[in-house]
Amino acid sequence: MANLFSALRNSAEALKAFERSLYISQNNISNVNTPGYAKQRQALLANAFQVEQGLLGGVTLGEIESARNYQAEETVRRRQFSHGETGQLRYLLSQIEPLYNATGESGIPAAIDRLFQSFSGLTATPNDALARREVLSAAGEAARSFQATANGLERAFQSNRGEIVNTVAAVNRLTAVLQGYNSEIRRSLEGANDPGIDARIHSTLEDLSRYVDLGVVRQTDGTFVVTLSQGTQLVAGDRRQQLSVDQSGAAVEIFDEANRPVAAEIASGILGAALRFDNQIVPGLRTDLNRLAGQLADRVNQTLANGIDSNGLPGGALFTYNAGTEAISISATALTAGSVAAASTGAPGGNGNALDLAALSQSLELDGLTFGEFYANGAAVLGRQVADAKEGFDSQTQLLNQARFFRERESAVSLDEEATRIIEFQRAYQASARLVTVLDELAETVLGLVR
Repeated sequence: MANLFSALRNSAEALKAFERSLYISQNNISNVNTPGYAKQRQALLANAFQVEQGLLGGVTLGEIESARNYQAEETVRRRQFSHGETGQLRYLLSQIEPLYNATGESGIPAAIDRLFQSFSGLTATPNDALARREVLSAAGEAARSFQATANGLERAFQSNRGEIVNTVAAVNRLTAVLQGYNSEIRRSLEGANDPGIDARIHSTLEDLSRYVDLGVVRQTDGTFVVTLSQGTQLVAGDRRQQLSVDQSGAAVEIFDEANRPVAAEIASGILGAALRFDNQIVPGLRTDLNRLAGQLADRVNQTLANGIDSNGLPGGALFTYNAGTEAISISATALTAGSVAAASTGAPGGNGNALDLAALSQSLELDGLTFGEFYANGAAVLGRQVADAKEGFDSQTQLLNQARFFRERESAVSLDEEATRIIEFQRAYQASARLVTVLDELAETVLGLVR
């Protein structure tokens, strides 16, 4: 009789086990498209089976197991850092690439070429009013080309600074969400094992990893610690700290709540790319552009000052600019055609100074390069950066997709697999239910005989 009741109890436990397994498979199916969700499994534990000792086997409930692979999650996040960085660099560089014409057919190189062609034309007819006006016109075009490129560069620079503010705000918003999930886990005894909270946390972590390169550690209580690359904590338990942006200096800086600079910890992700663009790429381009504009203006003005105009007076300056902002402030002066110094001081009415002006086109003025070569070299460097960013983005897209594929193979819900498991559990449940019915009837019969 004891064995009969033991078998009945074991069968009832099996019913619970199969019923719970059915619920979990059904929940997996419901969450097949939920971002961050990892399939769950109900562990079934075999009871001891030793009939002579009254141990009649069966199954009982074990732990609910998650298929989440934390190493795969970390790999996805790391790929997300690089994907965000290369994608943002590609976008930012594409904003300024059209400003730099490497073919020489338009923009600054074409304007410089026209300026030197006007000097060359002046050597043939140094006293011709039309040739002198061509010099003035070419100077105005050169100044406007520098201004247009410099202004375009500044627009991209200021736009990126606005995006940095928005990106830091997005990071703060996501860390606040993670803080809330950590608090929810701590408030609930089941929170650490709640697959819904777990899914939301990992989806949020993946979103956050688009913006910054971060470290993630899961604590024993189920909460997460999230840090920047060198250890500055963004979220720890139910605490977090916000980041702030300081754009008052020449370079953008990011500070934590203790006013410590942390930009050095943000080398990747969308924010890392934006900081690199602001603090390195644009300043480098701006410096080269200012050097080119300033040196061109200085050398032309110096050469003109060495000659005499049509009235025998010392040549006047053709360009003016403000130091430190040469490219954006350069402009042609109000020099008149008659004041263009085409002649040398020793040969009034000749073309001696015009020859010196024309020779500047082949003079090695900047880093051992001519004006045209210096510009072309800078444009080529930018072109390589653009190509590298595009190639890097394509490569990182493939690597990110591969990482996601591996993760999903490990933890994503398979509808076919879940359908098969549901059929198995339904049949097991039905068999156990039938056994319970038989055992219950048998117990009633035995009790009836005893009475």
